[in-house]
Amino acid sequence: MLACLLLGSLVWLDNPVEVGKGVTLAALPDDSDYFIEQPTSFDIDARGHFYVLDGEAKTIFHWDEKGAFLGAIGEQGQGPGEFVLAGRGGARGAVAVVDDALYVYDGAKRKILVFGLDGEFQKEFEPTPTRAFIRGFFAVDDSRYIIHRTRRDGDERVNEAVLMSRDGKIERTFASREEDGFRIRGSDRRTARFTLRAFNPTLAVAYNAVNGETLVGYGGAPSFEVFDKDGGKRVVKIPMVQRDVTAADKEEFAENLSSNGRRSSRLSVDFPEKMPYYDRILPVGDRGYLAFTASPYYRDIKGVFVDRQGKPQGRFDMRCGQNGSIMSARGRLLCARLDDEGEFILEELKL
Repeated sequence: MLACLLLGSLVWLDNPVEVGKGVTLAALPDDSDYFIEQPTSFDIDARGHFYVLDGEAKTIFHWDEKGAFLGAIGEQGQGPGEFVLAGRGGARGAVAVVDDALYVYDGAKRKILVFGLDGEFQKEFEPTPTRAFIRGFFAVDDSRYIIHRTRRDGDERVNEAVLMSRDGKIERTFASREEDGFRIRGSDRRTARFTLRAFNPTLAVAYNAVNGETLVGYGGAPSFEVFDKDGGKRVVKIPMVQRDVTAADKEEFAENLSSNGRRSSRLSVDFPEKMPYYDRILPVGDRGYLAFTASPYYRDIKGVFVDRQGKPQGRFDMRCGQNGSIMSARGRLLCARLDDEGEFILEELKL
Protein backbone atom coordinates (compact mmCIF):
# COMPACT_ATOMS: atom_id res chain seq x y z
CA MET A 1 0.00 0.00 0.00
CA LEU A 2 2.79 2.43 0.92
CA ALA A 3 4.61 1.75 -2.35
CA CYS A 4 1.43 2.49 -4.29
CA LEU A 5 0.95 5.79 -2.47
CA LEU A 6 4.52 6.88 -3.15
CA LEU A 7 4.28 5.88 -6.81
CA GLY A 8 1.07 7.86 -7.14
CA SER A 9 2.74 10.88 -5.56
CA LEU A 10 5.70 10.69 -7.93
CA VAL A 11 3.45 10.45 -10.98
CA TRP A 12 1.37 13.38 -9.78
CA LEU A 13 4.46 15.49 -9.18
CA ASP A 14 5.06 15.48 -12.94
CA ASN A 15 1.91 17.58 -13.43
CA PRO A 16 2.54 21.32 -12.89
CA VAL A 17 -0.29 23.42 -11.52
CA GLU A 18 -1.51 26.20 -13.80
CA VAL A 19 -0.51 29.62 -12.47
CA GLY A 20 -2.38 32.73 -13.53
CA LYS A 21 -1.73 36.35 -12.65
CA GLY A 22 -3.90 38.77 -10.72
CA VAL A 23 -2.93 42.32 -9.74
CA THR A 24 0.62 43.42 -10.60
CA LEU A 25 1.87 46.13 -8.26
CA ALA A 26 3.42 49.08 -10.08
CA ALA A 27 7.14 49.76 -9.77
CA LEU A 28 8.17 52.54 -7.41
CA PRO A 29 8.60 55.95 -9.10
CA ASP A 30 12.10 56.90 -10.25
CA ASP A 31 12.18 59.79 -7.76
CA SER A 32 11.17 57.62 -4.80
CA ASP A 33 13.29 57.81 -1.65
CA TYR A 34 13.05 54.01 -1.39
CA PHE A 35 13.46 50.89 -3.45
CA ILE A 36 12.12 47.41 -2.77
CA GLU A 37 14.78 45.32 -1.01
CA GLN A 38 13.21 42.56 1.06
CA PRO A 39 9.41 42.16 1.03
CA THR A 40 8.64 40.47 4.33
CA SER A 41 4.87 40.49 4.86
CA PHE A 42 1.72 41.93 3.32
CA ASP A 43 -2.00 42.39 3.92
CA ILE A 44 -5.03 43.75 2.08
CA ASP A 45 -7.71 46.09 3.45
CA ALA A 46 -11.45 46.16 2.73
CA ARG A 47 -10.88 48.39 -0.32
CA GLY A 48 -8.44 45.90 -1.81
CA HIS A 49 -5.39 48.08 -1.11
CA PHE A 50 -2.05 46.27 -0.69
CA TYR A 51 0.35 47.01 2.19
CA VAL A 52 3.80 45.39 1.90
CA LEU A 53 6.29 45.57 4.76
CA ASP A 54 9.88 45.68 3.53
CA GLY A 55 12.34 44.47 6.16
CA GLU A 56 15.41 46.12 4.66
CA ALA A 57 13.84 49.36 3.38
CA LYS A 58 12.15 49.58 6.80
CA THR A 59 8.88 50.97 5.55
CA ILE A 60 5.45 49.86 4.35
CA PHE A 61 4.76 50.26 0.64
CA HIS A 62 1.14 51.04 -0.27
CA TRP A 63 -0.73 50.30 -3.53
CA ASP A 64 -4.43 50.62 -4.45
CA GLU A 65 -6.64 47.74 -5.58
CA LYS A 66 -5.51 48.13 -9.21
CA GLY A 67 -1.80 48.15 -8.33
CA ALA A 68 -1.14 51.91 -8.54
CA PHE A 69 1.58 52.98 -6.10
CA LEU A 70 0.30 55.35 -3.39
CA GLY A 71 3.37 55.92 -1.22
CA ALA A 72 5.24 54.70 1.85
CA ILE A 73 4.16 54.49 5.48
CA GLY A 74 6.66 54.75 8.35
CA GLU A 75 10.43 55.03 8.19
CA GLN A 76 13.64 53.78 9.76
CA GLY A 77 14.52 54.94 13.26
CA GLN A 78 14.32 54.25 16.97
CA GLY A 79 11.58 56.74 17.79
CA PRO A 80 7.79 56.33 18.05
CA GLY A 81 6.31 55.22 14.75
CA GLU A 82 9.72 54.30 13.32
CA PHE A 83 10.98 50.84 12.33
CA VAL A 84 14.13 48.93 13.23
CA LEU A 85 13.12 45.40 12.11
CA ALA A 86 16.62 44.01 11.41
CA GLY A 87 18.22 41.66 13.90
CA ARG A 88 20.09 38.40 14.14
CA GLY A 89 19.03 36.19 11.26
CA GLY A 90 18.03 39.14 9.08
CA ALA A 91 15.04 41.44 8.89
CA ARG A 92 11.93 40.37 10.74
CA GLY A 93 8.51 41.86 11.15
CA ALA A 94 4.93 41.54 9.93
CA VAL A 95 2.04 43.79 8.97
CA ALA A 96 -1.68 43.05 9.45
CA VAL A 97 -4.84 45.02 8.72
CA VAL A 98 -7.22 45.12 11.71
CA ASP A 99 -10.44 47.03 11.01
CA ASP A 100 -9.21 50.45 9.83
CA ALA A 101 -5.66 50.22 11.14
CA LEU A 102 -2.29 48.67 10.32
CA TYR A 103 -0.68 46.62 13.07
CA VAL A 104 3.05 46.14 12.56
CA TYR A 105 5.16 43.83 14.69
CA ASP A 106 8.77 45.08 14.86
CA GLY A 107 10.90 42.15 16.00
CA ALA A 108 13.94 44.29 16.79
CA LYS A 109 12.04 46.80 18.92
CA ARG A 110 9.80 44.01 20.29
CA LYS A 111 6.85 46.34 19.87
CA ILE A 112 3.60 46.54 17.95
CA LEU A 113 3.15 49.81 16.03
CA VAL A 114 -0.30 50.96 14.94
CA PHE A 115 -0.97 53.24 11.95
CA GLY A 116 -4.15 54.46 10.32
CA LEU A 117 -4.74 53.31 6.75
CA ASP A 118 -3.86 56.87 5.72
CA GLY A 119 -0.38 56.33 7.17
CA GLU A 120 -0.81 58.42 10.32
CA PHE A 121 1.00 56.93 13.30
CA GLN A 122 -1.37 56.26 16.22
CA LYS A 123 0.46 54.37 18.97
CA GLU A 124 2.91 51.66 19.82
CA PHE A 125 3.03 49.24 22.71
CA GLU A 126 5.09 46.38 23.98
CA PRO A 127 3.35 43.06 24.62
CA THR A 128 4.26 41.28 27.83
CA PRO A 129 8.07 41.09 27.73
CA THR A 130 9.48 37.81 26.45
CA ARG A 131 12.94 36.68 25.44
CA ALA A 132 11.44 34.54 22.70
CA PHE A 133 12.52 34.95 19.09
CA ILE A 134 9.36 35.80 17.13
CA ARG A 135 9.27 34.00 13.77
CA GLY A 136 5.74 34.95 12.76
CA PHE A 137 3.04 37.39 13.83
CA PHE A 138 -0.63 37.44 12.80
CA ALA A 139 -3.22 39.82 14.27
CA VAL A 140 -6.58 38.12 14.92
CA ASP A 141 -8.08 41.37 16.25
CA ASP A 142 -6.88 44.42 18.19
CA SER A 143 -6.12 42.41 21.33
CA ARG A 144 -5.22 38.86 20.25
CA TYR A 145 -2.32 37.64 18.15
CA ILE A 146 -1.07 34.35 16.76
CA ILE A 147 2.62 34.14 17.59
CA HIS A 148 5.11 31.70 16.05
CA ARG A 149 8.10 31.82 18.36
CA THR A 150 11.18 30.04 19.66
CA ARG A 151 11.77 30.29 23.40
CA ARG A 152 14.06 28.74 25.97
CA ASP A 153 12.73 26.13 28.37
CA GLY A 154 15.63 25.39 30.68
CA ASP A 155 18.46 24.15 28.49
CA GLU A 156 16.13 23.39 25.57
CA ARG A 157 14.79 25.57 22.78
CA VAL A 158 11.08 25.20 22.08
CA ASN A 159 9.44 26.14 18.79
CA GLU A 160 5.72 26.82 19.22
CA ALA A 161 2.62 28.47 17.83
CA VAL A 162 0.25 30.13 20.31
CA LEU A 163 -2.76 32.43 20.45
CA MET A 164 -1.80 35.22 22.85
CA SER A 165 -3.75 38.13 24.31
CA ARG A 166 -2.26 41.61 24.57
CA ASP A 167 -1.53 41.09 28.27
CA GLY A 168 0.60 38.03 27.45
CA LYS A 169 -1.89 35.34 28.42
CA ILE A 170 -1.71 32.18 26.29
CA GLU A 171 -5.27 31.44 25.20
CA ARG A 172 -4.39 28.45 23.03
CA THR A 173 -1.29 26.46 22.14
CA PHE A 174 -1.54 25.08 18.62
CA ALA A 175 1.78 23.22 18.63
CA SER A 176 4.98 23.01 20.63
CA ARG A 177 8.13 21.11 19.66
CA GLU A 178 11.67 20.96 20.90
CA GLU A 179 14.00 22.65 18.41
CA ASP A 180 17.30 20.90 17.73
CA GLY A 181 18.60 22.84 14.75
CA PHE A 182 21.33 24.73 16.63
CA ARG A 183 23.72 23.45 19.27
CA ILE A 184 26.40 25.17 21.38
CA ARG A 185 29.41 23.26 22.73
CA GLY A 186 31.21 25.06 25.55
CA SER A 187 30.11 27.46 28.28
CA ASP A 188 32.24 30.42 27.18
CA ARG A 189 30.58 32.01 24.14
CA ARG A 190 33.92 33.60 23.13
CA THR A 191 35.43 30.16 22.52
CA ALA A 192 32.32 27.97 22.16
CA ARG A 193 31.74 26.02 18.97
CA PHE A 194 28.41 25.91 17.22
CA THR A 195 26.69 23.27 15.11
CA LEU A 196 23.92 24.24 12.70
CA ARG A 197 21.64 21.57 11.27
CA ALA A 198 20.87 22.58 7.72
CA PHE A 199 17.40 22.04 6.27
CA ASN A 200 16.13 21.02 9.70
CA PRO A 201 12.36 20.41 9.79
CA THR A 202 10.54 23.02 11.84
CA LEU A 203 7.05 24.38 12.43
CA ALA A 204 5.24 26.18 9.63
CA VAL A 205 2.46 28.58 10.64
CA ALA A 206 -0.03 30.61 8.59
CA TYR A 207 -3.31 32.44 9.14
CA ASN A 208 -6.27 33.37 6.93
CA ALA A 209 -8.06 36.44 8.30
CA VAL A 210 -11.08 35.85 6.01
CA ASN A 211 -12.25 32.62 7.63
CA GLY A 212 -10.16 32.63 10.82
CA GLU A 213 -8.26 29.44 9.98
CA THR A 214 -4.84 28.85 11.47
CA LEU A 215 -2.52 26.39 9.70
CA VAL A 216 0.18 24.65 11.72
CA GLY A 217 2.42 21.87 10.46
CA TYR A 218 5.78 20.24 11.02
CA GLY A 219 8.01 19.83 7.98
CA GLY A 220 9.14 16.39 9.11
CA ALA A 221 5.74 14.88 8.28
CA PRO A 222 3.56 15.06 5.12
CA SER A 223 0.56 16.60 6.86
CA PHE A 224 -0.57 19.68 8.78
CA GLU A 225 -3.43 20.75 11.02
CA VAL A 226 -6.12 23.34 10.31
CA PHE A 227 -7.66 25.06 13.36
CA ASP A 228 -10.92 26.94 12.85
CA LYS A 229 -11.99 30.01 14.82
CA ASP A 230 -14.51 27.99 16.85
CA GLY A 231 -11.90 25.64 18.28
CA GLY A 232 -12.26 22.78 15.82
CA LYS A 233 -9.31 20.98 14.26
CA ARG A 234 -8.78 18.76 11.24
CA VAL A 235 -5.75 17.10 9.71
CA VAL A 236 -4.84 17.58 6.05
CA LYS A 237 -2.57 14.88 4.65
CA ILE A 238 -0.52 15.91 1.65
CA PRO A 239 0.87 13.31 -0.80
CA MET A 240 4.46 14.55 -0.87
CA VAL A 241 7.81 12.80 -1.06
CA GLN A 242 11.10 14.03 0.37
CA ARG A 243 13.85 14.73 -2.12
CA ASP A 244 17.52 14.07 -1.47
CA VAL A 245 19.83 16.83 -0.26
CA THR A 246 22.22 17.39 -3.17
CA ALA A 247 25.69 18.89 -3.50
CA ALA A 248 24.03 21.95 -5.08
CA ASP A 249 21.83 22.32 -1.97
CA LYS A 250 24.92 22.30 0.26
CA GLU A 251 26.70 24.87 -1.90
CA GLU A 252 23.69 27.18 -1.86
CA PHE A 253 23.38 26.85 1.92
CA ALA A 254 27.03 27.85 2.30
CA GLU A 255 26.51 30.77 -0.10
CA ASN A 256 23.60 31.99 2.00
CA LEU A 257 25.67 31.79 5.19
CA SER A 258 28.38 33.87 3.56
CA SER A 259 25.94 36.48 2.27
CA ASN A 260 24.55 36.91 5.80
CA GLY A 261 28.01 37.14 7.39
CA ARG A 262 27.51 33.94 9.38
CA ARG A 263 30.55 31.96 8.21
CA SER A 264 32.95 31.25 11.08
CA SER A 265 35.70 28.78 11.92
CA ARG A 266 33.71 27.96 15.05
CA LEU A 267 30.58 27.08 13.09
CA SER A 268 30.06 23.64 11.57
CA VAL A 269 27.09 22.52 9.50
CA ASP A 270 25.41 19.12 9.55
CA PHE A 271 23.41 18.13 6.48
CA PRO A 272 20.62 15.52 6.52
CA GLU A 273 20.08 13.01 3.71
CA LYS A 274 16.59 14.31 2.94
CA MET A 275 14.95 17.73 2.68
CA PRO A 276 11.87 18.48 4.81
CA TYR A 277 8.55 17.77 3.16
CA TYR A 278 7.91 21.52 3.35
CA ASP A 279 8.97 24.57 5.32
CA ARG A 280 5.96 26.78 4.55
CA ILE A 281 2.22 26.27 4.12
CA LEU A 282 -0.08 28.99 2.80
CA PRO A 283 -3.90 29.11 2.48
CA VAL A 284 -5.17 29.79 -1.04
CA GLY A 285 -8.66 31.21 -0.51
CA ASP A 286 -11.34 28.53 -0.29
CA ARG A 287 -9.57 26.40 -2.91
CA GLY A 288 -6.88 24.76 -0.82
CA TYR A 289 -3.31 25.06 0.40
CA LEU A 290 0.19 25.50 -0.99
CA ALA A 291 2.99 23.60 0.79
CA PHE A 292 6.59 24.13 -0.32
CA THR A 293 10.26 24.45 0.48
CA ALA A 294 12.24 27.56 -0.47
CA SER A 295 15.97 27.23 -1.09
CA PRO A 296 18.05 29.50 1.18
CA TYR A 297 19.67 31.84 -1.37
CA TYR A 298 18.04 31.70 -4.80
CA ARG A 299 14.63 31.01 -3.28
CA ASP A 300 13.74 28.17 -5.60
CA ILE A 301 10.19 27.21 -4.63
CA LYS A 302 9.34 23.53 -4.90
CA GLY A 303 5.98 22.46 -3.62
CA VAL A 304 2.50 21.12 -4.14
CA PHE A 305 -0.99 22.59 -4.33
CA VAL A 306 -3.75 20.56 -2.68
CA ASP A 307 -7.45 21.17 -2.15
CA ARG A 308 -8.94 21.54 1.32
CA GLN A 309 -9.10 17.76 1.76
CA GLY A 310 -5.50 17.24 0.64
CA LYS A 311 -6.31 16.02 -2.86
CA PRO A 312 -3.42 16.92 -5.18
CA GLN A 313 -3.99 19.67 -7.73
CA GLY A 314 -0.47 19.89 -9.15
CA ARG A 315 3.22 20.55 -8.65
CA PHE A 316 4.40 24.14 -8.06
CA ASP A 317 7.88 25.36 -9.07
CA MET A 318 9.21 28.91 -9.25
CA ARG A 319 12.46 30.82 -8.74
CA CYS A 320 12.08 34.09 -6.83
CA GLY A 321 15.74 35.13 -6.46
CA GLN A 322 17.60 36.46 -3.44
CA ASN A 323 15.23 37.94 -0.82
CA GLY A 324 12.27 36.87 -2.94
CA SER A 325 9.28 35.11 -1.45
CA ILE A 326 5.71 33.97 -1.80
CA MET A 327 3.40 35.41 0.85
CA SER A 328 -0.25 34.91 1.73
CA ALA A 329 -2.89 37.25 3.15
CA ARG A 330 -6.64 36.65 3.32
CA GLY A 331 -6.21 33.61 1.09
CA ARG A 332 -4.47 35.57 -1.68
CA LEU A 333 -0.90 34.95 -2.80
CA LEU A 334 1.68 37.64 -3.57
CA CYS A 335 4.95 36.70 -5.25
CA ALA A 336 8.04 38.89 -4.87
CA ARG A 337 10.62 37.87 -7.49
CA LEU A 338 13.66 39.43 -9.10
CA ASP A 339 13.59 40.18 -12.81
CA ASP A 340 16.57 39.95 -15.18
CA GLU A 341 17.74 43.42 -14.12
CA GLY A 342 17.68 42.60 -10.41
CA GLU A 343 14.53 44.62 -9.68
CA PHE A 344 11.61 43.20 -7.72
CA ILE A 345 8.33 42.42 -9.39
CA LEU A 346 5.35 42.08 -7.04
CA GLU A 347 2.44 40.22 -8.56
CA GLU A 348 -0.56 38.28 -7.34
CA LEU A 349 -0.63 34.58 -8.24
CA LYS A 350 -3.82 32.72 -9.14
CA LEU A 351 -3.65 28.94 -8.72
